[in-house]
Amino acid sequence: MVWRLGLAITMISPGTTNASESPLRIASGSFSPDGAFKLQTVGSNTLVYRVQTSTNLAQWTSLQTNVATGSLAEFRDLDAPRYRQRFYRLAQAGSGLLLSKNQGVPGELLTLSGGGLDPSAPTFVRFQSPNGPEIKVRSFAVTTATVLVAIPWLIDTNSYQIRGGLVSVSVQQETTQATNHLTASEALRIADLPQTGLAAGAVTLEYLTQLSGLLSKASGHWQTIGAASQGKVDTASLQVQLLSLKANVDTAQNELQQIINEQTPRLALGRIGGREIYLDRDALALLDRMLAAHLINARAASLSGGGLAARASLRAAATTADCADPLGCIDDIFTQGAGPDAQGIFNFFEEVNTIGGASVGLMAATALVLGLASAPVAATLAGTAGAVLFFTTYVAPAVMGASALSLAAPFIEVATGHQVSIDDYRPALNHIQKGSAAYLMDEFQGQFLKGTLQSQGASEDLIARASLTLGASKSILGLQDLAKPDSVGAQAFANSTTIFAHLTPASQATTYVGNFSGTLTESYLDAGWRYDISATLTIIVSGQGTIAAPYSGTLKVSGNAVSTLLYCNSSAGCDPGGTVPFSMDDGVISGSFGAVEGLGQGDIGTGSFTIEFSEGKLSDNTLTGTVTFDPGIDQTLVKTVTLTKKP
Repeated sequence: MVWRLGLAITMISPGTTNASESPLRIASGSFSPDGAFKLQTVGSNTLVYRVQTSTNLAQWTSLQTNVATGSLAEFRDLDAPRYRQRFYRLAQAGSGLLLSKNQGVPGELLTLSGGGLDPSAPTFVRFQSPNGPEIKVRSFAVTTATVLVAIPWLIDTNSYQIRGGLVSVSVQQETTQATNHLTASEALRIADLPQTGLAAGAVTLEYLTQLSGLLSKASGHWQTIGAASQGKVDTASLQVQLLSLKANVDTAQNELQQIINEQTPRLALGRIGGREIYLDRDALALLDRMLAAHLINARAASLSGGGLAARASLRAAATTADCADPLGCIDDIFTQGAGPDAQGIFNFFEEVNTIGGASVGLMAATALVLGLASAPVAATLAGTAGAVLFFTTYVAPAVMGASALSLAAPFIEVATGHQVSIDDYRPALNHIQKGSAAYLMDEFQGQFLKGTLQSQGASEDLIARASLTLGASKSILGLQDLAKPDSVGAQAFANSTTIFAHLTPASQATTYVGNFSGTLTESYLDAGWRYDISATLTIIVSGQGTIAAPYSGTLKVSGNAVSTLLYCNSSAGCDPGGTVPFSMDDGVISGSFGAVEGLGQGDIGTGSFTIEFSEGKLSDNTLTGTVTFDPGIDQTLVKTVTLTKKP
């Protein structure tokens, strides 16, 4: 039976005399008051079927997959009002695995449903396009009936570019008896990489900046734990390894900045099969799009809670599914992943861990194509390979940094109110221990470094660069291994009572006051001004500064901007300047573990101004940090300030 927006067209299946005898049928169709088209369906118990739609009765698209219960089920199509005509039908699913969606973006999670799966067996999902090599991606989670995997990027061997396309999907399970293959009953359309609308390298630099901060914060969390343990837990080695990863990330930032500033045309990474692999501005633009596909498209729709309330409120309009502000979206995603909400940390860890498998699969395919390609083709592919290699290498620090934050969370989250045990943290252990080890040891080191790169004749300098983050990452895994009684993680669990007893939360509603001043200039062809700015900054901090009770409060500023006319070439004359007062008392403060940040907006004579307080550190009687004051001209005032606690 096919329905055309409320007009029933009966189609009798072969072998039946009446549509009501069919094991699967549309019972009725009608419009809802909100304009949606509503179908009522009925089918034999446990029958798997798809609701499909078409505008021409020739090409059909699956909207939803259902399992019949023998009773009436309802499907609502909210997009129906957009079409002049639309047809609907029910199609019984084939015998293969079912996809949770038939189209998706790279980095998005895909569920394959079926039967006969072994949760204990190593499981990979294979994506095969007509014009590219197979991409083999490790599954993220497996049950007896489902496989969860991250949708990868694809490489087109006609154009040697990463792009979207239609792929077949299958599951490979390696049991002790045999290797089993299960094929999905329909194809998957993978979307093309998004355009960022930004200069080449901007997204990548923001990613590295946020990643550097994530690793620094993880190190700070473990320093807090070590101090609170009263010498019973030595966290120094874990801090050193986290900061070692941070140093590698900072070095990469500096290298890419040279390409962006045109100080060098390209960054040589090494060779595969005697052919140079490099990063240039085109490769950076591709790397930006890869990061945007994962960090923005796959996450923006699910962004919720967590993060700095100040930044979230000021960027509310930009943080949408379309993500009009890519850099702001990445900032918010990392902020959520770094706390103060523990669940946000866990979610972020899942994201970076799953995309790691997809990146390894793509790099393996890229290296394979590069090793087999002719010299002219290899030259075209070299920049693509460089972007993929860089992405794969710098997923590992994100996985390790997120795992270190995840493991630190229960010791600082005093809301549990008792000595932390493994049971308190059981839901996250699989992600931290098995997930990290599977990505880092099995895929990144085993498949990628010792497998793909060596088999394709990678040069020693390329392998060394790809291995840059491996040593510290392996050390971090070992230091967090709860199966080892002497590991930092195990010792922290064993001494959690002492740690809890000596955590020192900030006092309630403490007020800190300080001053800042400076000079800015604004120049045009016809006029120029100098602005002498002086202001008083007041920050009120409340909360305990833990994950369960993070800092909150307000940021206030008041002061004057004295403008002086420097020159005037306009025949109409120029504003002679004067004193413009400004104030703002509703900025927002947030943070945890002695770190405080804040943001606010107000009005000034030049328009609106923004003030940001960052890198704030609380001590017994002071709050130090960096003030960035943007009065709406070409320059911003950046000052280090020390605020003193008021009695």
